[in-house]
Amino acid sequence: RGYLHNWLRNRLGVWVGIIVSSLLFGLFHIVPLQAVGAFILGIAIAWLYEKSGSLLPVIFLHAANNFVAGMASFLLM
Repeated sequence: RGYLHNWLRNRLGVWVGIIVSSLLFGLFHIVPLQAVGAFILGIAIAWLYEKSGSLLPVIFLHAANNFVAGMASFLLM
């Protein structure tokens, strides 16, 4: 996803890279509700990457999201 984002950003602009890579990130999650959430998370992750220039906060945000989703799933079962 990072390669696609950077390729699109360098050729078509930051927001095209963010939106298109986030859309693909969402589509790979297949389940419609998860796809919408992943698309929104993808936008946040790509924006955070653009602002920080580092993968560390991006990895932390993705891990935190997965942890919260996992805990919510566990507690709601």
